[in-house]
Order: sequence, then C-alpha cells, then structure tokens
Amino acid sequence: MNVSLIEKKVLRLGVSHRNIHRYERAKASVLSVPVNSSLIRRSELIKKYPELDKHNSTYLTPRIIGQALESKETVEGIYYNGRTLVLPEEKVTLNLKELGWSDKEVFQDFVLETKGSGIKLRRAESINASDVLNFLNNHKLQVPSDLSNELVFSRNQYIGFDIPEGAHHIYGANHSLSAGRYFSDAGFKIAPSLCLIKYPKKTQHVIGELDKESIFLEDLLAQEKRLMPSFVRAAYFEWEENKPAELLKLISSDTSVLKNLPEIFLDDIMKYFEYLALSTQKRKRTYYSDYLANIDRVFDNPEMMFGKDHSWFLNKDMVLAQTGLYFVDLEGSLVDHEAKSLKEMKRQHELYLLLLFKDFSRLLTQYNITLQDKRNPVLVEEETRHQFIDKLNKSEFYEVKEKDSSIDLLVKYQEIKPEKYSLDKKNLPTVN
Repeated sequence: MNVSLIEKKVLRLGVSHRNIHRYERAKASVLSVPVNSSLIRRSELIKKYPELDKHNSTYLTPRIIGQALESKETVEGIYYNGRTLVLPEEKVTLNLKELGWSDKEVFQDFVLETKGSGIKLRRAESINASDVLNFLNNHKLQVPSDLSNELVFSRNQYIGFDIPEGAHHIYGANHSLSAGRYFSDAGFKIAPSLCLIKYPKKTQHVIGELDKESIFLEDLLAQEKRLMPSFVRAAYFEWEENKPAELLKLISSDTSVLKNLPEIFLDDIMKYFEYLALSTQKRKRTYYSDYLANIDRVFDNPEMMFGKDHSWFLNKDMVLAQTGLYFVDLEGSLVDHEAKSLKEMKRQHELYLLLLFKDFSRLLTQYNITLQDKRNPVLVEEETRHQFIDKLNKSEFYEVKEKDSSIDLLVKYQEIKPEKYSLDKKNLPTVN
C-alpha cells in the first residue's frame, strides 16, 4: 500500500449524495483521550490478533474538543472521507485464509482508520470560525494557526438531528461490528471493525458547547476503529475530476497485478449474488434473506435506485485492493430480513439484484476503462457486461439471458423454488 502518494498531495476524490459531500485526503492532527473500558465494545477479530487491542484504550477527537478535555497527546493522521481519519503508521498484515476469505494463503496489508473523528471546519454547515473562537476563548484555550483545517463536530441535515456531522452513531457502529462478524464468517471480504468506543458524557457535553444549536440525543455518539485494505473506493472512478491512473497506483504499482484484478473482482462479486440464493429461507409464511449493501434505504425508498448518475448504495462502500473487493460501512446491511409474502420477497430481490448488477457492472466497466484508456469505452462496457453475464451463468444458482431491453435471471435458490426476474436495461449504467 503506497501511503506516500497520499502524504505528498491532497487528492480530491469525488462521490456525493445529492452532491453534499466531497471526498478528500489531507493531513490532520487530533488528540488522543483515554477512555474507561466499560465504554468499549471489542470485536472477535482481536481474539485472533491480540496485538490489535493496543488501539482500543483511547478515542481520537478534534484538537479543539480535546483541549477542553485537557488531553495532551497529539496523533497525526490523514483526514479522509468526510468523518474518518487514517493512521498510516499503524499497519497490520492479515492472512485471508485465516479469516476464511480465501482457500489459499493470501496476505493483505491493512491500516488503522477511525470513523467519528470530526470534519474539517471549512466543510461544517452549522458553525463557522467565530463560533470556534468563542468556544476557545470561553475555555481559555490556544487558537490554532490554521483554523479552517481543524476538525470539528457540526449539525448537518443529511446526517440527522440525533448526531452531529463528524461523529458516528452508536447504533450504526454496533451494527457494523455485529454484521461485520456475520458476513465475514459467511466468507465476504470486509474492512473489519476492531471496536466501538462510546463517547463519555463529558465529551458529549463539550461537543454541545461548540455547536450550541446542535440537537443530538445523549449516549448516541460513538467512534468506530477499523482496518482498511486500501484508500480507493469503487465510486471514485466515476468522477471526471479524478485522475484514474493515480487511483490505480494507490491500489498497486505492479501493472500485472492491476491487469489480473478484474477476474479477482468477479470472484468476489459472485459471492453477493450466490449468497442471496443461499441465505433465502421460508419459515412458515415468511421469507428471510441477507443483504450486504446500503439496502435498507433502497427498500424504504425504491425510487432512489432509478436514474441515479452515481453510485451510493454499494460502490460508495466498495474498497478496491490488490487482493479483491472489500465492503466497508456495514450499518445499512440486513440480516434475516423479512418479507411477508412471495410477492414482497420478489420485489426486494429484484431491487437487490438490480443494485448488484447496476453497481458491480459499473465498477468493472469503470475499472476496465481506466486500465485500457486507449480503448473505446462503449466496447469496453459491452465486453465487461458479457464477462459479467458469463460468470453468472457458470454459477449453479443462476441462469442469465441478455435481451434487447432486459437482462433476465433465473435464481435457483437453495431452500425455496426457483424464481424469475427481469432487469430493465434502462435502469442499468452506461458510459458517456
């Protein structure tokens, strides 16, 4: 993993939901605050790798907040992805075979990342520099030399009223730990969570002082610490302002590795399709299925899936590494999700299959276009779609036929009878 490329320059990498958030990477300083063990929930991964537990006795907070808590230990990291901070010096190499993610020994480097460490003040929606200066003066604290690049917590309409932007929701962090273990045991590659740390009441009080109009519910603020195999998410390849060649270098500097990755990606993608067929069961009159994606929002608002120019529900959280595709941010995933009737189950599965086909075909197409930059993008897209369908047809659980206006699938479930689905091509991505 080539961290030095990130340390040398800021990469503005774009994907957004309603164009609110811009992804960026830049150096940042935070303060480390000790925390009582009663506020920590540790993952099962630490039992396999006890050396990882050293990261779980403190939480990282913006310097502005940490000063008010009388914290003195500074930690240098890379501000990344809205409300996360990467600690590139904290590295570990894991054997994917030991984790159940590979049949043979394959090793992947991971770095430590925290989610819930604050956002840059210049991105904050509800506070500005004068608010921060008033806060610092009230606490008689030192004013940083470059205030706009300091991390803060701030109210945000998208995040919701119950937590400020820059923080993490304890329910989401809890679900990430639980779902992470579940889907990891099922063989999915994920960015594994190490622990969640609940913010102490004093910290929550100080955060409330910084943004006096922020409304958040007590005991909901948390921080999640996890391991990341790469800095590159699939959705980054969709934005014209990015430099795709640099994104490839962040995955690997070895051209032969990059050329072989589409086949590895396809193997990982098949896991998502096949697990739908494997996990679906009928108990009495109710159907149950597992879904790994931000699928909860899709089921609540199906229209959000159609006509989107950019990815949000899957590719945003799909990390590209030299050993395959890793899913991160599992709080939107669903385990044993109910459907009260066959009709409801088929509607859910149709949306999920559309999501998988839409985002994964987009992922492979954009990656291949980047890899083959002298090729006609339309031809690359067509070839990629054929590869995708051929791979699905080799699965014992799927039969797929491409028609002029649709892609038709027969899903041969393990526990219930087969069902047919038809995906309208107008809802599938195309290159410009």
